[in-house]
Amino acid sequence: MTTDQKPFVQLWSVEDRLRAVEKISAQLQTSLSHQGSLALQAPRRHAATHNIRDVDPVAIHGAGLGQAFIIAAWDAPPSWRAAADYPCDGVSDQVEIQNAIDILPSIGGSVVLSPGTFTVSAAISPRNHLDFGGRVGSGSYTTWATVIKLANSTNTDVIANTAAAGVVCRLHDFMVDGNKANNLTAGNGINIAAFKSRFERLYIKDCRLSGLVLTGTAGQEANVGGCFLSHVIVRDCELDGIRNSAAHFDVFATDIEVGLCGTTGTTSGGWTILGSTVRIGGTSNFYNNMHGIIVGDGVGEVNEVQISNTLFDTQTRAGIWVRPLNNWVLIVGNIFRNNSQAGAGLYPHIGLSLSPDSTTAAIQDVTIVGNQFSGVRSPSAMQASYCVDIGTYGI
Repeated sequence: MTTDQKPFVQLWSVEDRLRAVEKISAQLQTSLSHQGSLALQAPRRHAATHNIRDVDPVAIHGAGLGQAFIIAAWDAPPSWRAAADYPCDGVSDQVEIQNAIDILPSIGGSVVLSPGTFTVSAAISPRNHLDFGGRVGSGSYTTWATVIKLANSTNTDVIANTAAAGVVCRLHDFMVDGNKANNLTAGNGINIAAFKSRFERLYIKDCRLSGLVLTGTAGQEANVGGCFLSHVIVRDCELDGIRNSAAHFDVFATDIEVGLCGTTGTTSGGWTILGSTVRIGGTSNFYNNMHGIIVGDGVGEVNEVQISNTLFDTQTRAGIWVRPLNNWVLIVGNIFRNNSQAGAGLYPHIGLSLSPDSTTAAIQDVTIVGNQFSGVRSPSAMQASYCVDIGTYGI
């Protein structure tokens, strides 16, 4: 851990921000009732040398909420645009967003995104001690009020910081749209070397590559990992929905939903786990992926993986595929149904092997107990020939 890295301390909550914006909205409504109408200024673009003294975040957000900036989308409600420190115009909106991030003090602060759509033509780069969030919508669970969308023909990540030193941050309450129909060669949703960071209430979709990549640099493992994922939805990504690299350890995930990922190739899926000490549970759901979860790549060793209380439904191939050189894997209390959609009898619900339809493996200390299996397409609950020291096997 570098001297600049400290466990993330949330400076002010979502509720605090919402109360501040609601207060502003009420004040504007009162003003409108007395003055008739309030004309909005045309969208303006702040210079890269934006002076922090030009805005008064304490007056805007309320005393005691810490350093914070509001960024308004071009189609944000009038109350948000009136209160915004940085109003956007729908073109290269990462400029305004990055300006706000970069001028926060070294102790950190918050960048609040309004409802609406932000279109970016280059990656937004989070920094240490950043709280970066928007607004969720109402109605459908896939409706997010704040959307960050990759511009056409950009072929880059939407949010990225892969510095070896890692970054401590919190990302929450917005949608990432990778716009893969108009980005044909590259682009992850979020690609970040994160340390003790939180990812909460995110919806990541339509990425040309992977949805959420927790990356790291070999030899810098002490500077990444220790991350928490909660209520993260990932859908329609070409490679993995979620992927943590071999250098990214200690990930805890609860209430995750990943679907329709891994459509390119046969070694990707809902989540590919390459770093050790990963725990997935809390009523998570993997559906219609190439594989539900893949543990390891058959080259590097992955240890201490726990998968529990999760539904694996209608994968193209295996529900869980544990590849060689992996130890201490616990698969307990899950539900598997209707996997092996590629062909009846081809792939098991749980495969412990070099490939999901092979019986050559070198896997140790696997506990599989208390799971439920249904559907006639998979040949057996588990395929585990030639594995070493399976601690427990039960359905």
